[in-house]
Amino acid sequence: MVSVLRGDVRGTVLVPFAADADPAPRLVDGETYVFATQAKDADGYWLMYQGEMRPVDDGQLAAWREAVALPMAPE
Repeated sequence: MVSVLRGDVRGTVLVPFAADADPAPRLVDGETYVFATQAKDADGYWLMYQGEMRPVDDGQLAAWREAVALPMAPE
């Protein structure tokens, strides 16, 4: 299942990975991940903030849902 917590991101999401000397586990089917992004760049890509890609639990997902429900500061 794919859902957007805030914003208008839709369509296919590609998550590129850099080549690792020691391959690490990648995204695991059936797990929940949160990708925090910023506005689109000049090429139309949503840019992800750097962070560890690991599954989130129900408590973490609830915290993200609460955070994105807060009003945004004016630009």
